[in-house]
Amino acid sequence: MTFRALGAATLLSALGLALAGCAQHPALPPCPPVYMLADARHVTQFLPGKPHDLIDMVAAGEIVGWHGRCGYKPADGKAGGTASVDLEVTFEAKRGPANTDGKAHFTYFVAIPAYYPKPQAKAMFNVTIPFPKGIDTVRQADVPIILTLPVKSEDAIRGVPIYLGFQITPAQLRYNRENN
Repeated sequence: MTFRALGAATLLSALGLALAGCAQHPALPPCPPVYMLADARHVTQFLPGKPHDLIDMVAAGEIVGWHGRCGYKPADGKAGGTASVDLEVTFEAKRGPANTDGKAHFTYFVAIPAYYPKPQAKAMFNVTIPFPKGIDTVRQADVPIILTLPVKSEDAIRGVPIYLGFQITPAQLRYNRENN
């Protein structure tokens, strides 16, 4: 299984519990909450080495939402089990004047701090959003990711929040805090 599929599988499993599984099956535990980090919800890319002027902007992106479904599978004859979350993240991309290839390229993450330092704690994903000719703003969902999370008990998933954001540099973080 690829890292993208594994990370996505783990994340989507948790989200699925939060969205669909619990509502349809009252005996299931509540789903984990999903949060978009305010400081990492936006990203603005400029030409390298240029000031942050509008004319030097390559692209800007925003995570505008997500949806998914979840489920819980108890372990056979043992305490615990796995939660699965299918998550689809939606982006809005704006083409800047310095964009020469007609595409926006972003990296975003799904983080589950409760699993740190294990590999399931954070997964990063690349998304490319093409701009059709004459269109400078595009909204697009990335391919779904599926997360599978081990949980010690049905109630344990309640304390496993999931966070979404762009993987940004310190300069981009500073820009976000000053401009968004």
